[in-house]
Formats: sequence, structure tokens, C-alpha cells
Amino acid sequence: MREPYIPLFCSITDSTIWSHDAETCKVFITMLTMADPEGFVATAIDGIAGRARLPVETVERAIECLSAIDMKSRNKTDGGRRVIQVDRGWHIPAIPWFRDLARKEAEKARKREWARAHNSGRPAGASAIARRTETETETETEKHTEVASPPAADAAPTISVAVEQVWDHWRGALGKSRHKLDSKRQKIIRAALKSYTLNEIFEAINGCAKSDFHMGRLPGRPDAHNGIELILRDGAHIDRFREFAARPASAAQSDWWTQ
Repeated sequence: MREPYIPLFCSITDSTIWSHDAETCKVFITMLTMADPEGFVATAIDGIAGRARLPVETVERAIECLSAIDMKSRNKTDGGRRVIQVDRGWHIPAIPWFRDLARKEAEKARKREWARAHNSGRPAGASAIARRTETETETETEKHTEVASPPAADAAPTISVAVEQVWDHWRGALGKSRHKLDSKRQKIIRAALKSYTLNEIFEAINGCAKSDFHMGRLPGRPDAHNGIELILRDGAHIDRFREFAARPASAAQSDWWTQ
């Protein structure tokens, strides 16, 4: 049986997460080990507390800290939040990106080993060619890695990257891991990006996630109305969901939408 794992890069010690107390760091690393490949932790706080061997109250405080906006974080997606509460659990938005980075780093190492193995034992005079081959292999792999890196905070992402970021945020915030990004959904997201920034669209998605009505959490009304097609249908829907995101969670949320 394959042992589950999570890529943990050395740069975590340079991250703002490392400035928190030991319990918060422990809770975060515990959640990393519990997450699936897409970053979802399908458990309640009690389950996290059991894995972390910490009191429930301590875990609640840690998750509250991890869910807060962190303007000093290097990752500006979702306001630097480490953890986002979603239906039936939690989502760690950075996990898919770091898994992809780990895969590319492993591919770089594999290509370097391949170059060394195929360049060994060559006749004299071929060493320069061998070194060039290895260097070119590394350079080519680094190019692919750079393309996969997230855009800088002060640089606007391309439309195709932005569409994927919106889609990933919607799937993470609303727990839609099985849904596919088809051409119709891409078209809807592109249209929204013409008038709204990424953060504004993220706000609209977060607003929908707070609505008991749209998430199907009301007694006797289990049907969810939280498709990306509805949230980004037009400017009126986006603006109302954004306003919804700024309001405190309460039982009146569903009433507000129909006012």
C-alpha cells in the first residue's frame, strides 16, 4: 500500500506561519497530513484535535488564526488565508500548487539523473557536450517550473491562469472537487473577469459559501444553488454575493437574498 504524503518545503520556516505559536503550527501541519491531494480536510474540529493531540479549544483558536487574512503572506490568493472553511470540512488552498511544484522538482531530479547516466562512460572530448546536455536539461525543466509558478502579487495573471484560479477557488470554497471546468464555465468566468478583479470574484464566491439558502443548509430545503453559473451570472449577482460576503453569518442570511 502506498503511504500518503504531503510535500513540505524548507521555505515554510521563512513563512509567516512560522511566526505563530507552536500549537497553531502543529494544527496546520496536522491538517496538511489529513488533506487529500486537492487540499480538502473532510473532518470536524474534534477530529483534527484528536490527530493533533490537542484540546478542542486550542484547535479552535488555531483554526481561527489560520483562517484570518494575512497581508504579510507571500501567497496573496484568498487574502493569504491558510485554511478556508467549506461544506463538510476545510480547504487548504496552497496544497494543489505545492504538490504540483513537488512533482516538477522530482521531474527535474529525474532528468538530471538520466543525463548523468547517459553521459557517463563517453569517450574523451565528450565531457563538454555531456555538461552542456545536463545544463540544457536542467534549464529546460526550470522553464517549465517557472511557467507553473503563480503570478507575482503585483502582476495581473493571464486570462487562462485567472480562469483556473477562479475555478479552483470556487471548488475549494464550496467543496466541488468532482466538478469539471468545461467550455461553458470557462466562458462565464472570462466574462466576469472583464469587469471584476480576481479578489472581487473570490468575494462573491465566499459570499455564496456563507449563505445557508444557497448551500442547502436550511431545514427542509436541502437543494444547493451555488453553481459558478449562478454566482457569476451577471453583475447584479456578483455584487449581491460580494455584499453578502461582507455581512456577518447569521440566520437572516437567506432572508437578505430575497429582500
